[in-house]
Amino acid sequence: MYNDEGELVASWDELVNTYGLDITTSYAWDTYKTEEKSGYTVLNKVKEATGKTITKLVLPEVVTSLRDYAFAGCSDLTSVTFPSTFTTLGTSSFESCTGVTKLDFYDTQLATIGVTAFNRCTELRELYLPNTVETLGKQMIGYCHDMTIYYAGDNSAWDELKANSDWDYYYDLDGIGSGSLEVETDYTHS
Repeated sequence: MYNDEGELVASWDELVNTYGLDITTSYAWDTYKTEEKSGYTVLNKVKEATGKTITKLVLPEVVTSLRDYAFAGCSDLTSVTFPSTFTTLGTSSFESCTGVTKLDFYDTQLATIGVTAFNRCTELRELYLPNTVETLGKQMIGYCHDMTIYYAGDNSAWDELKANSDWDYYYDLDGIGSGSLEVETDYTHS
């Protein structure tokens, strides 16, 4: 479970087989912290068993989606790597993951971002989205501060995406308060 730098990195097989992680089940907002197989509970089990905190998570190719509240409240997470096959984020899948500063979906097939997917990720500063995104969930970035969305599509594709989604840009801006939101289109990774 450790990488070459000595950091604790989650082994997907161990999280699933040893600790019982289940990201195929949708959890409810009022129970995800008590559900035995939610990301929140499993990462805390690992912390108790090893005395170490998992900060980085690498999702394998078999993971194409995260269900509702899959990793909500996992404030120790700082980095998540998504496979190229990844397509769907459920409701509040990363809500209140306050340690995450950057999420990069650029090289994925992400199509759907659920309602409040990144809500209250107060340290999230960079969000990289591919041009495969078809749906932006309402309040997807509520209460995120001073962030930039890097979108691979052009301005007209971004405008169309916003128009065809439930994303309430102005509601999210109200949640940001004194922070700022920038969107850069036509973005390509260097």
